[in-house]
Amino acid sequence: MYSDLQNKVAIVTGGSSGIGRGIAERFTDEGVNVVITGRHEDFLKKVADDHAGINYVVADMTKEEDTAKVVDYVKQKFGRLDILVNCAGCCPVQSIKEMTIADYNRAFDLDVKAVVDLTIKALPMILASEQAKYVTGSVFKVDGGLAV
Repeated sequence: MYSDLQNKVAIVTGGSSGIGRGIAERFTDEGVNVVITGRHEDFLKKVADDHAGINYVVADMTKEEDTAKVVDYVKQKFGRLDILVNCAGCCPVQSIKEMTIADYNRAFDLDVKAVVDLTIKALPMILASEQAKYVTGSVFKVDGGLAV
C-alpha cells in the first residue's frame, strides 16, 4: 500500500473499461477518491457500484462542455484535485489506405485535444492542491511545453 496516495482525489478518463478501469480500481485499493468518466452510464455505474471509492460523470471528453462538467463535479464534491489520468482514447483500426479524415479527426479529438482541454481546465485545481503529486498525460508536461 502506498500511504502517499491515501485520501487523494483523482480523475481517470476512460475509467469504465480497460486500462482506465484498472487504474481506477487500483487507486481505490490505495485509498484514493476516484472520479471516472465515460460515455456509457451503465458501464460507469457498474464500476462505481463495485467500488465504494469510485464516483462517475457521464461525459464525452471530446466536448468542451463535458470536460468542464467533470472538473466542476470534482470541485463541488471534493474541493480539490490531486491526480489526473487521461486514459480515454481510441485508435483507428483500419489501414491508412482505408482511413478517412473523419476517422483521423475522431482519434485526434479524443487522444490529443481532449487531453489538453481537460488538463487546462483541471490545472488550476491541481496547482492549488498541496497534496498534488501526480499528473499523467502523453502530450504535455505541467512545468512547460509540449512533450514529444
